[in-house]
Amino acid sequence: MNLGVNSRKKLIELYLRKFFNKIMDRHAYRVAEFAEELGRELGFNEKEIEELNIASLFHDIGKAAIDKRIFYKPSKLNEDEWDKVMKHPEIGFHILNSLSDFNSVAEIEKIAKYVLHHHERWDGQGYPAGLKGTEIPLQSRIICIADAFDAMTSDRTYQRGKSKEAAVDELRRNSGTQFDPELVEIFISRVLGQN
Repeated sequence: MNLGVNSRKKLIELYLRKFFNKIMDRHAYRVAEFAEELGRELGFNEKEIEELNIASLFHDIGKAAIDKRIFYKPSKLNEDEWDKVMKHPEIGFHILNSLSDFNSVAEIEKIAKYVLHHHERWDGQGYPAGLKGTEIPLQSRIICIADAFDAMTSDRTYQRGKSKEAAVDELRRNSGTQFDPELVEIFISRVLGQN
């Protein structure tokens, strides 16, 4: 079944409502907005923007298979809980690959790969594969920055959101270790409009 853009967006919204609460749902949409803006700044074509948008919306779909109490725990996660959370990109990858009739198999495999690698780090210390630098798909590096910025600026059960300025400082501090340094500067200057 080959779905048009509007049908796919409706299907995505249905999945988001079914698997996520309103907080996670809003997070996914904000991440997609930031990622789309960064993709446009990088000159992505409409097909690439659409794939990036879908991957951004689904970047945390693997969390649907993890005990929700972990995500609402007001204190620091223990080692076992953290291990479970770290599996969500792989779970999301498998969920998305199981939707091969969602659209073309090649397209969903690309999107699933972007989801799989959205917690990789520029320095190779991320998960699940420990990819480094440009080994990490560009779309995954974009989602990583958008996800981190929204997580930092949003209130969570375990912490208050940071100011935009504090989040920008954090992005810069982790540029070249956690994040692609070139993308960080483009995100800050062109997407956020800051120096």
